[in-house]
Amino acid sequence: MGAIQGVLFDFDGTLAELHIDFQAMRKQVADLAALFLDQYVEPDSRPVLEWIGELAELMSRELSQAEVLEFQSRCRMRLVGLEMKAAQKGKLFAYTPGVLSGLREKGVRTAVVTRNCTAAVKTVYPQLVRDVDCLLARDDVDRVKPDPEHLFRAASVLGLGRQACLMVGDHWLDIVAAQKAGMYSAAVHTGKVEAAVLASYGPDFAAPDVHSLIQELGRFGLLAGGQSRSRIDWSVLSV
Repeated sequence: MGAIQGVLFDFDGTLAELHIDFQAMRKQVADLAALFLDQYVEPDSRPVLEWIGELAELMSRELSQAEVLEFQSRCRMRLVGLEMKAAQKGKLFAYTPGVLSGLREKGVRTAVVTRNCTAAVKTVYPQLVRDVDCLLARDDVDRVKPDPEHLFRAASVLGLGRQACLMVGDHWLDIVAAQKAGMYSAAVHTGKVEAAVLASYGPDFAAPDVHSLIQELGRFGLLAGGQSRSRIDWSVLSV
C-alpha cells in the first residue's frame, strides 16, 4: 500500500465522547412525521438523516413542497437541539489534541468529517479549526457519509488523492464511506458499535482507539507527510 498522507477523522466516538440520544431523536422525527402524514409512524432503526430523507420523499407524493420543506426544517431543528444538548456534556478524549498535533508535526494533513452539526462539534472542541486542516460537518456538504462525496470533498480540500487518505471512525458508516470512496479505512473501538460488528465490514485497520492506531501506523512506516503548506481557512469554503 502507498503511504498515508492525509487522515480523515469522524468526530463523535472517535475524537470525543458524546452521548446523543438517538432513541429520542427517532421518536421526535416519528412524532413530526405523524403530524404531517396524519397517521402513526413507527420510529425507524435506520440512520436518522437517511430516514428523514425517505419520509420527505414519501410526503412529496401527497403534500406540497412547502409542507415537505417545513417537515425537514422542523426535523433539523430537533436534531440540532439534541446534538447541542449532548455537546454540552461531551468531552474530548484526552489523547485527541496530541494525536492531531503529532500528525501535523509529521506533515500529515488532517480533516474531521462528521454527520454532526458544526455548532455541536465546536462546542466540544473550540480549538478544532486550528488543530486540523479541514472541518466538514453536516452543514458543509450536500450529501453526508456514507455517501463518498463527503470524503471526496475533504480529500479535495486537503489537496490529496483518495488513495493517499485514511478514514478513521467508530461506526460502520465510516468504513462503508471509505470503501465507497476508494480510501483506506480504520475502525476504532471507542464508540457504541461492537468490535465484532465493525470487523464484519472489513476495515483495513482496527485499533482500540485513535491514539494506538496512529502509533501503530507510524511504527510500521505507513504515515508519510508532505511538505509544509499554508493553513486552510475552512470557513471560506463554499458548498
